[in-house]
Amino acid sequence: MLDLLIFILVVISIGFLSIENIRLKNKVNELNFSLIQSYLDIEAIKKINNKKEQIEKDHLIAFLDDSRDSAYSYISEAQEKINIFINELESDVNYFNSFENIAKQDMHYELIKKFIKHYNSLKDLLPKDDKR
Repeated sequence: MLDLLIFILVVISIGFLSIENIRLKNKVNELNFSLIQSYLDIEAIKKINNKKEQIEKDHLIAFLDDSRDSAYSYISEAQEKINIFINELESDVNYFNSFENIAKQDMHYELIKKFIKHYNSLKDLLPKDDKR
């Protein structure tokens, strides 16, 4: 009778342990699935972030290109207008410089000297190729 009782206890224990083993195995499988899903989610997020970073870099490059083009356009336009100014007044400035002694008698002599000083500073801003 005692042998039968021990046998029943062992069978019940083995059954209980088997059920517990199956339950734990299912739990481990769930955790493995969650871990794999988390890894896949992290990789997807990394790809999205890389795409966003690339888009931001592309926008920055486009902005820099546009800024550079605008700056070059502004510089070209400014140089063109300075050239027009210099070309139109160069003969008058040369005439004044040639006859400066006579021009000293003019009441606007100091004003003309200031004008010529600033004219020459504008002329110095132009690239060497464009100076006349």
